[in-house]
Amino acid sequence: MTELKTPASDGQSETQGLDENNRDIIQFSPNKPEYDFEPDIRIDDDPLIVIPEDVYPFGYLYYETCQYKDSTKLKMYFKLLDGSEHHGSIFVCFFPVEKLLSPAGKYGRFKPKSRISKLLRTMERLFGRLERGDRIPFNKLKRGVIHARVKTVKTSWKKDAPLSLHSHYSEIEDLISIEMEDE
Repeated sequence: MTELKTPASDGQSETQGLDENNRDIIQFSPNKPEYDFEPDIRIDDDPLIVIPEDVYPFGYLYYETCQYKDSTKLKMYFKLLDGSEHHGSIFVCFFPVEKLLSPAGKYGRFKPKSRISKLLRTMERLFGRLERGDRIPFNKLKRGVIHARVKTVKTSWKKDAPLSLHSHYSEIEDLISIEMEDE
């Protein structure tokens, strides 16, 4: 953290802290107790996107595996293709999996829960009966436009506590069908 000395209005010098990217400025004065100031906090994340609940066209991007405290998930990323103001925005669809077979991350290996898991039922709805449950055709998803149902998340995943209106966001609830571009 870099420290810069700037003159204060009362003649005392204030210290201003900057991180390595010159962001998140925190000002504090030597004559004020540490608990007496509130730092400016800026969040550089993308804003939460909320779109009306409906079925929209998406393009598949990639998947990644992740490990949460008590569950393992497959996160599939899709790009919205509807031509609206949110065209090109990224949305996520979550699927529970039994376990990870490689470290969590992009294109990580995993074991699906069972033949009746949400992931395998969804893939069979899109492509018909799968010969093997461990051979999911993710590469076929890239060759088509996927129609998916979007829902608005209004409660916390932890205790179903309601989220504030500004914390609502949209995510993909289910993949409905696929239009293959090759056919």
